Amino acid sequence: MERPAQVDSREKHQLERALRITMSVKKQLFVVIALFSAAIITVIFGIIPVVRVSYPLIADFLLGLSGNLLVAIIIFIFLERGIKSLHPISETRSLPYSEFIENVRRANKGDRIRILETFSSLINQSHLEFAKAIQAAIKAGAEVEVLLFHPYSAGAKRRAEQLKGRANVPEGIRKNLAYLYELQFVTEHISPNSLQVRLYTALPSIQMYRWEEWAFVSLFPIGKRSDRTPNLKVPMDNPFGSYVDEAFEELWKGTDEAPTISIDEHMRLQFIVPSPDLTSTSYLFSYNEHNDQVDRTNCYVVGDNSLFFFFIYEDVKEKENVIFLLDNKKWCAEPHVLNPKVSNDLNELIHARELIERRYGWAKERLGPNPFILRFKDIKEVMD
Repeated sequence: MERPAQVDSREKHQLERALRITMSVKKQLFVVIALFSAAIITVIFGIIPVVRVSYPLIADFLLGLSGNLLVAIIIFIFLERGIKSLHPISETRSLPYSEFIENVRRANKGDRIRILETFSSLINQSHLEFAKAIQAAIKAGAEVEVLLFHPYSAGAKRRAEQLKGRANVPEGIRKNLAYLYELQFVTEHISPNSLQVRLYTALPSIQMYRWEEWAFVSLFPIGKRSDRTPNLKVPMDNPFGSYVDEAFEELWKGTDEAPTISIDEHMRLQFIVPSPDLTSTSYLFSYNEHNDQVDRTNCYVVGDNSLFFFFIYEDVKEKENVIFLLDNKKWCAEPHVLNPKVSNDLNELIHARELIERRYGWAKERLGPNPFILRFKDIKEVMD
């Protein structure tokens, strides 16, 4: 969990980098102002009667110099405009969903598609079109990388407070994860590791939707959704585009203080095997919820028909706690096998089944009436 001081340090670092880019622009403006001022001064001195009468050669030199300075200004301005005309930065009133999806669909081999968001309303509202575009891009040989907020990070909590009443951040992230987890399963059959999704815990400074060598970029305004505020269309080969891409790279790698994990490490739970003769697989699960609030001290794990799970199923009956991996950390909890023949357990089993189906975006009762489910409570992190 990221501490407030670490979040503030991250924000300070990102701000300093943005200021460096702003200073670069200011330096260019300073050059124009300095050249123009020098041209005016030389003209004034060149036309002063005393100077022209007493020092005609100096006066002619100053007038010639002023002309050269004005030419330099014109060349500087036209050169800057010429460079910018090749890679212009334009502005849109909001994130253009359909344009981005179409650009993704038309991606070619070697193209890189990147999304950096708290959660993406584009994916939630246009998930079918988005999924088709991603699959088409991957078939063409493109690579896709998506970075979303870890739903239980300090940054996600802060953003949820900023957008309270305007967007449901936890629900938005949950839907994103369900859609992307299912899409990743599909794309693995097209090209392994072509779609990678990671969850970050640091507080970002920007939103980015990149395709080829372009990106839609926006800040995270307080109290407003970034997809409904002005977005810049930025080329990746100019200083601001480079800054945005570097910010993505830093979040993708993560740090010890603000780690980044894969979606699989968050969406599946893995038992610590009790015997060296057994090979553990990972399992689907859901945290418990009360009044739409997540209770992370209690979760439900749905089993399968493998011999390993049946071994665990029998083994945990007599144990006071079981150890498992989740979110790239080690945890322990008190296990309980939910028995549908017991009235209280049956009600909890139905509740657990609904939570798991909701977490993964499945149709109601996909798990059937009586799936094998373990209840873990009093979950605590195991510190090595």
